[in-house]
Amino acid sequence: RFRRSTRAVRTRAATCSSSPTSGADCNSPASLSAAGTSSLSGQLVTQGESRYIQVSFSTPVPGQPSTPTISLTGGAGDYRMDILTSCSGSPVTCPSGGDGNDKLTWSMNFNANLSSCNPCGGSVQNCCTNQASLPGLILIKITRETAVDLSNRCNPFSISVSQ
Repeated sequence: RFRRSTRAVRTRAATCSSSPTSGADCNSPASLSAAGTSSLSGQLVTQGESRYIQVSFSTPVPGQPSTPTISLTGGAGDYRMDILTSCSGSPVTCPSGGDGNDKLTWSMNFNANLSSCNPCGGSVQNCCTNQASLPGLILIKITRETAVDLSNRCNPFSISVSQ
């Protein structure tokens, strides 16, 4: 005769919480410095949950190359990044067409080499030559897009900002 084991196999559910804790409301966003290169990482554990991050770029110096850039460097597929100009949800516009909704990378290129300009991550070769066209307020809205289950609950996002 053989004996059957009655030991229960216990699985431990991943426990994690949303972070950063600031920025859940657009009117009180988290902030991220655009001096040099900065990054912010976090996780959102509920589908549809969002965080707002405010970025302030300095006005490019005339004649000096500058490419203000925001990138979703981690979490693509689980997260969506929208680049907004206000809490009303207005996306930034791109000189080459399109807008700042659902981007992996958003940038404006203030560069003397006009043949290599590629703003907003698009394929159209175009360049921002008017330094005043850089939006004064830029909000990043990061949203958890995928359904959350035990396998992806704690998947993080990462945002990189450079100028």
